[in-house]
Amino acid sequence: MRTATYIPLLTISLFLIGCVINPGCVINSNSPPVRVERVLEVSGAMPTGRTLVAESSNGSIEVAGWDQETCRVIATISARGWTHEEAMGVAEAVEISLIDTDQQMEVLVQKPAGDLARHIGISFDISVPGQSSIDVHTSNGAIGVQGLAGQVKARTSNGRIVVEQVTGPMDVHTSNGKITCREIAGSLRAKTSNG
Repeated sequence: MRTATYIPLLTISLFLIGCVINPGCVINSNSPPVRVERVLEVSGAMPTGRTLVAESSNGSIEVAGWDQETCRVIATISARGWTHEEAMGVAEAVEISLIDTDQQMEVLVQKPAGDLARHIGISFDISVPGQSSIDVHTSNGAIGVQGLAGQVKARTSNGRIVVEQVTGPMDVHTSNGKITCREIAGSLRAKTSNG
């Protein structure tokens, strides 16, 4: 199942108002001023006991266990462009899919090529069967994990990690953020460089 919703954001107006208020404002030609968001949902059958693998950049990852044998991914895709149409075109070119193998369910992200691809951010809100394991990684985003009995591997290069109600072994790492664990029963290996 796949659904999509578009949420245009009028950052250019706020940016220009800020430049009027602040006469020293300089428009940075490297950062497109128009930002849009696209929400995309994908789902697929996921038998209990499999491992979810997901990777993102410039966005958060939230994973929660639930009582269904389904993996549901709600992706919020943020894209920038020099015009609204260009930003929408970039956001629409991003594809999210689920790849099912024997032992894991992978969230696959396909981004468009070109200069504007570096201005794409993707956040995931994922639901998986409660007995699942996860292996998730993001850069410039937080990670939240809740209600899982399987193994948890979580890595972020710039963001906090929150783990709650997990009974399996946990290995969590952030290089610039705080790690918080609540109501956990499994073994824990946690590392932060600055948090």
